Amino acid sequence: METASGGTPRCIGAVTPAEPTAIEYHRVTAGKMDHVLPAQLAREIGGLSLAPAADIATKINATRKQLEEGRAEADQWKVVALDSQRTSQERQQAMTIYQMFLSTIGRLQAELNSYEGEQAALKQPPPATAAAFDVASDARKTAEQIWADMLLSNDLDAQRAQSSFGEHLRTALPVSTLDARSHLSQFILADEFLPYIGSCSAFLEALQTEGTGAQHRPPVVAVLQASGSGKTRLAYEAGMRGWFVVLVRLWKQTSSQPTPAWKYFLDRAAQWADVHSMLTSNDQLTVCKYAMAAMRLVVACYVEWAVSVVEAIASTISAHGGTKATSQQLREAALRCLRNGRGDDVVGKLYEHRLSQFPQK
Repeated sequence: METASGGTPRCIGAVTPAEPTAIEYHRVTAGKMDHVLPAQLAREIGGLSLAPAADIATKINATRKQLEEGRAEADQWKVVALDSQRTSQERQQAMTIYQMFLSTIGRLQAELNSYEGEQAALKQPPPATAAAFDVASDARKTAEQIWADMLLSNDLDAQRAQSSFGEHLRTALPVSTLDARSHLSQFILADEFLPYIGSCSAFLEALQTEGTGAQHRPPVVAVLQASGSGKTRLAYEAGMRGWFVVLVRLWKQTSSQPTPAWKYFLDRAAQWADVHSMLTSNDQLTVCKYAMAAMRLVVACYVEWAVSVVEAIASTISAHGGTKATSQQLREAALRCLRNGRGDDVVGKLYEHRLSQFPQK
């Protein structure tokens, strides 16, 4: 494995994962898409998340019962120890037993406090904003705007009229109003869709690599290069040349903060890490599985959002033009819907919504 020191990023190889991916790859054809939404991942999270909490609740109830019984026994021996009608030997024996019960009560109280601390740390209140989220409605609105942007990107006269370049603009440029911060009549340059400069053949060839063995395993292609040198641009070019690309951004470009879905996951992962040392080995394994499933669901939500927009734009193109969407139009829509922070914000809401569909105890 090597790293290019400058110039155009170059592919450094393909690595086949030890286990097949848990997320279904989405096949895009002209006007049709076959896909599987990540319901199975969400169900896995729903089941795993309850196991540690249920186990701790059982321990709390059992410890409380032992405490009640121990305190009742201790009170009885205390009465004997203070009974002046008893012999000195009887009172001494009763006092010794009473002190033994006090020691046991102290130990049980410490265990109860520890279990209650674990239970409090594992509690995850459902997101307040998740219930109102409607992915289909958001996808339809986004698809309408993306289709308008795609039409505008091929309309030289409209771009001349809406920009300050006027007649100086010689050819139509790829533009976006979806990502513009001002009014919808203003657009920005979507430079990722400009013709690719240089060669990306090594990257595209690596994407063709297939796993070995009886079961097909999609490859993992790693590209290492300095920040801002064009790694994401390679993904766009792959998307425009025939691949269905879903952009999963971990960090916001303009800040050091994670994108919303990843921040939500990392905040909960920090809670799990805080209680990890207090759990039994079986509970630790369960929480680890839960964390892995939750992380996989983040990626699956990015895929679900891209698929929802692509399905919506296929309907939009058919309704407005009476024709089927081409494979290239569908792939471009998938790229545009996750081009910047607006798409990341939608995925964050979708992730919270998916998690909120399962009861937290």
